[in-house]
Amino acid sequence: MPNELRRFTFRLPLPLYDQINAIATGNRRSLNSEIIIAIENYIKAHQSDDLTPQEPANE
Repeated sequence: MPNELRRFTFRLPLPLYDQINAIATGNRRSLNSEIIIAIENYIKAHQSDDLTPQEPANE
């Protein structure tokens, strides 16, 4: 895990929280670790998509 971490808060619907928590428990991971893995897998699956932030065009 990187040495630099950004801490932030976000909201999840309770049913989604419960589902992720159950998956994390089944995988013997913390909820935070499970969310990080899910996001990393999502990014890997969409690597070919252009997800790089673009700078605004100068007019």
